[in-house]
Amino acid sequence: MKIQMVRIFVLALALGASACGAVHTTDATAENRAPSFRFAAYGTAPQALIAPDRGAVDAVAERAGRIVSRAPSDAGPRPPRPAEASSLPLLHASPEGRRFLSRPAGGTAGSRAFALGEPERSCPARVEAGGTGPAEAAAAALDACFAALDAAHAPPAGAPCGCRLVALNDAALAPAESFDYAPGVSARLTSADLDIDVDLSASEAEGTDGSRVLALYPSPGTPALIRVEPDGRARMLLHGREWSGSRTVEGLSRGRYRERIALVRDDGVRAILAIGWDPVAYAAERRRLTRWTGA
Repeated sequence: MKIQMVRIFVLALALGASACGAVHTTDATAENRAPSFRFAAYGTAPQALIAPDRGAVDAVAERAGRIVSRAPSDAGPRPPRPAEASSLPLLHASPEGRRFLSRPAGGTAGSRAFALGEPERSCPARVEAGGTGPAEAAAAALDACFAALDAAHAPPAGAPCGCRLVALNDAALAPAESFDYAPGVSARLTSADLDIDVDLSASEAEGTDGSRVLALYPSPGTPALIRVEPDGRARMLLHGREWSGSRTVEGLSRGRYRERIALVRDDGVRAILAIGWDPVAYAAERRRLTRWTGA
């Protein structure tokens, strides 16, 4: 899996009024609309909405377009079950989900689509896109998903990755469990050089210009903010010292990325941050996750 070079910018919250301003606030109008969704894929085999490779994108997109465009009377013996966006946490709380909800949901204004890497655990992609119609939006999201997998050089050898379309306009096209999202996940910061091994919690938000902002919460303590640019570039500044490093993304768990960041301070001190592994999984993989492989 390709290691994506990053430089990470960390500011303590007490010092970071400007960094806090970098977090993008979702359009209040979109937030207050509480859009309604419907589980619209009843009677459709799950694999029918998974593109195993780029060659299947158009067929899956056209199939999804037909599903969301059909009349309720054509949806099978049971009508589509409604659901509020707030009951689909992946769409309601993730940065990409918030962007998805801010787009038009069909009609002349355009369509929107959301896709995930498949299988999620080893295929790190979580993307949204828009298009002029349902099929066009679906194809754009699936293409963006495969681009994200390429950028991460996923999957590892022997485990092929595909892309799954999970939402299109106001239709949820995957089971409810596919929309799980953890607002806070476990994180672990270790440094043999500094003799530290700290348990943290990591939340995420959308920053400006498509960046991603992580907030790390020590217990007790004030959260630090980490800003990562869309292309992976970042800068880390902590207590007046600069760090640089590399990030490896290994998949998704409960809608959140499992990622490992190796950091080197300007004086050569090294640290590793592992995000998204629960305590049991981290304990099982601790030796691998804390092994220094370069920044």
